[in-house]
Amino acid sequence: VIAFFVCLSVQYLSFVSKTVYEESTAHLDEILHKSNNMLSMIVKKNISYLHLWNGFLSSDPDDARTQAYLESAQQQLGFAEFYFLSYDGNYITPRGETGYLGLQPNLDELLSDQKDVVLNTALPGQDPMLVFICPETKGIYRGFAYDAIAISRYNDVVMKTVDDSAFGGAASTYVIYPNGQVVIENIAEGEESVYNLLAVLREYSDLTQAHIQDLANDFEKGAGGNCEITLGDTRYYLVYESTGIQNWILVGLVPVDVVNAGMNQLWLRTVQIIMGIAGGLALMVILLIVSRG
Repeated sequence: VIAFFVCLSVQYLSFVSKTVYEESTAHLDEILHKSNNMLSMIVKKNISYLHLWNGFLSSDPDDARTQAYLESAQQQLGFAEFYFLSYDGNYITPRGETGYLGLQPNLDELLSDQKDVVLNTALPGQDPMLVFICPETKGIYRGFAYDAIAISRYNDVVMKTVDDSAFGGAASTYVIYPNGQVVIENIAEGEESVYNLLAVLREYSDLTQAHIQDLANDFEKGAGGNCEITLGDTRYYLVYESTGIQNWILVGLVPVDVVNAGMNQLWLRTVQIIMGIAGGLALMVILLIVSRG
């Protein structure tokens, strides 16, 4: 009888653990998908602004009216800066300020395809930014020959919009390239910034090399999925899916205890109730045996 109840308890615990995992990851997948949709909307909205301005700028971008119009748009829409951009990454702003955005070295190849591009950059003395680039219009502004127009938004502003902070600041959200390099991130309180997420998992997690390779293959194919990992002394749920923006992958990293807080409390109450009922039945049996004795 004891062996039967032990086996039954083990099976029940296994069932509960599997159910909790499936319910928790399904909840996380839903939240991640919502954040993914928000990120796509931000990118599409900023690119659409650039396409709307192309017709206006192609007429006479050297006019002072252009500067006034773009500065007004910046105040209304809240982007960090507008750029007239060349293939090599040099720029001039509507006010005539020049500089270098320090974008990817193959920017000329990306723009030569005449496709919209979103890249990350960090100017000296400024926070990291996302730069939305449209190569549809070319011309000369204040003597500067440009091959595309662009606007930038600070990463933290973008990620605050994308991440709804469903777990009270305990979750980390990353947008990465398939090789693991982080594009933008919104890390949990007390965590450190990450340059390459795959490298961190390979170095500090309990995942085997085979699991890391499977994860890298999913990133490369743009596939979604989830798994449970340990980083340091903390157990995490890792969920990921393709953003549909270039080759970006959206990744969420949330402590298991935070996600399962409600389920764990329900499980504890269930165990307490079962133990109470079992204890009551045992006491009744003992009293019955004593009475009959």
